[in-house]
Amino acid sequence: MNPTLAPTSLASTNSSLPDSSGKCCHKYKIFSVVYIIVFIFGFTANVLALYVFIKLRHKRNASNTLMVNLSISDLLFSLTLPIRITYYFTEGTVNLGNITCAISTYIFYLNMYTSIFFLMTLSIFRYIAVIYEIRAKEILTVRRATIITIAIWIIVASATTPVFFSPLQGNGSHCFEIKNENDKENFRVMNYIGLLGFVLPFLIIIVCYGCIIRQLRASGRQSLLKGRSTVPQHKQSRRNSRSIALAAVVLLVFLFCFLPYHIHRTVYLHQDKEHTTDCSCNTINTFSILTMCLAVANCCIDPLIYYFLSGKFCSFLKFPRKRNESAYLQQNNLGLNVLRLS
Repeated sequence: MNPTLAPTSLASTNSSLPDSSGKCCHKYKIFSVVYIIVFIFGFTANVLALYVFIKLRHKRNASNTLMVNLSISDLLFSLTLPIRITYYFTEGTVNLGNITCAISTYIFYLNMYTSIFFLMTLSIFRYIAVIYEIRAKEILTVRRATIITIAIWIIVASATTPVFFSPLQGNGSHCFEIKNENDKENFRVMNYIGLLGFVLPFLIIIVCYGCIIRQLRASGRQSLLKGRSTVPQHKQSRRNSRSIALAAVVLLVFLFCFLPYHIHRTVYLHQDKEHTTDCSCNTINTFSILTMCLAVANCCIDPLIYYFLSGKFCSFLKFPRKRNESAYLQQNNLGLNVLRLS
């Protein structure tokens, strides 16, 4: 995962890029605004999500276990955004230091790749729930989900650890930057390992949701032919709509947040190796800003997954008044029962 450091450095001052001569100073304003917006919405949404999951802990299931960990990952990244906001708001004049730069970069990639693997696992779980509906509860246990989440954290955290040993410059104006061509060459080689960590989950997700949509369409036609269904029509329709909406949100995260970033990173490393002109560097630098902004936005989009995937999460947010009324009635009934017994 260490190669992922290169795209971050692209957004910073780099002697091989035009902004070293001051032509790309607008990046400081763009990143400052985007990071502030992402911090506000990402932090708020994920704190709210964790609050809801804590309230629903007695209804914990395999999918909720994964979503809690996804929310923790996004919240962890949101907490590091003030570091980036400070750096870009001061136009790289603040001295962050090596450790601060390394931690910020490390958590960025830790969040990106844990999110990718959590979304992949959620898609596999949804596939099992739809295709193997009868055995789904037996297969998708909380214990198995917990083991999978722990494995994802350990694997991604270990793979991203080399970021701490990368040659970062923490002198304020070169935070997140690679120092020399030898280091860039190492990042080019490792980039393809990082690509594997994106492409493989992406393909699995496409296959899973392709099979899910095909199964839902087949079940719908079968129900129409038989004229009856074991599941009420409105519940079946709502469940199908939720599955399709979930597929749309997950694919949205991959297509708009992760895919452009990985494509641009690969192109940047290749173009840099070929010693491109100032004109092409300007184009690459512009896409660097765009793809980086899209990449960090994933922590704002992920909470939509909780809304579409978890019916209990959705109900908790949609019916707070009914929930309070129910609790009030339960307390009154309990009080009446106590009076009767006395």
